[in-house]
Amino acid sequence: MKGDKGVLEALEIQFGISLRLERLESIPYLHPGRQAEIFLGEELAGWIGEIHPEVIRGYDLAARPVALEIDLDLVDRHRRPTRSYAPFPRYPAVLRDVALIVPEKMPAAEVEAVIRRAGGALVEAVRLFDVYQGDPVPPGQRSLAFSIQYRSPDRTLTDEEVGAIHGQILQTLARDLGAVIR
Repeated sequence: MKGDKGVLEALEIQFGISLRLERLESIPYLHPGRQAEIFLGEELAGWIGEIHPEVIRGYDLAARPVALEIDLDLVDRHRRPTRSYAPFPRYPAVLRDVALIVPEKMPAAEVEAVIRRAGGALVEAVRLFDVYQGDPVPPGQRSLAFSIQYRSPDRTLTDEEVGAIHGQILQTLARDLGAVIR
């Protein structure tokens, strides 16, 4: 049965899981010495085994058939995130920073969401790099500084294009959040 575990190994690789086999001899239509339970952690996930010679007698088979039953819902619940890869970008990114004053209680994530929404598809990344309270920022307010990365997947962005989108973001921040640009 060692060579017949390829399906299980493929599941382990595809879903990022670790399966364990334990000897089993209770399924009557499987070969007594060539069957196993499949465990995922401590949970029974299924079974695998070579079909009993009595069951396949009379069939002209070139290889010994193997049967497998596995709980795919259990496998899916235990899956680890798969890695994904993307090619390096062909066109350069353009970085612009913005510092703004907002109410002290306003979450930075809310500001970031407005930046992303207002910037559209050309905003590739937004990173908060500074939070400041104190003079000259008024009491009850704080300064948030973001770095915004712009990139197009199909061309090099011009300074004018980035300037227009950046200006649109600043207007939206002022209008929707009452942010004051520093």
